[in-house]
Amino acid sequence: MTANRLRNLEITKASIGMPLILITSENLNEYIKAEAPLHPAYQYLSCVHKSDYLRTYFMHHYGGGYTDIKRVEKSWAPFFVKLECSDVFAIGYPERSREDVAFDGTALSVHLANNYSKLLGNCGYLFKANTTFTQHWMELLHQRLDEYLPHLRNNPGNIWGDNKGYPIPWTGILGDIFHPLCLTYSDKLLFFDDIRFTKSDYR
Repeated sequence: MTANRLRNLEITKASIGMPLILITSENLNEYIKAEAPLHPAYQYLSCVHKSDYLRTYFMHHYGGGYTDIKRVEKSWAPFFVKLECSDVFAIGYPERSREDVAFDGTALSVHLANNYSKLLGNCGYLFKANTTFTQHWMELLHQRLDEYLPHLRNNPGNIWGDNKGYPIPWTGILGDIFHPLCLTYSDKLLFFDDIRFTKSDYR
């Protein structure tokens, strides 16, 4: 982990107002449920896509909060209270612009871009476990990985997934699934800017 990420992790731990667990390859197996093993494609994913997979897994099977190792400077504790006292599925920060949405020229991507303010940002949020949102999210993720698996066996990912032959695009197993679901379940989401992280100098 770089010096910037170590610094941001310590700032986040001090600020977030809740217990924080850093998931690594050393402790991951402690949290994988026997009845819900990792998809067979997981071992072949790039490190970035492993993170994409695991945030989906944890939000579905455990709920709670997820944040990238960026700098969280405000407490999330009040938002956990809001989540538990409401009938919503999730709380997060809204995307800020059309440019935050993966755009490929399809009608869906245009629709998402036009409704960016109804989409949760991908880098930090709070979810209730086992909702229809997270169930749908997990199912769609596994469907995509079923399709990618034969190609991944021949071309596993490196850290960033930018190696030749790696079959999954950057947003292929997170944003391309997550943002359409946000629009589908928009009436079950709450948005607060105070959950937004500080993005500068995070690598």
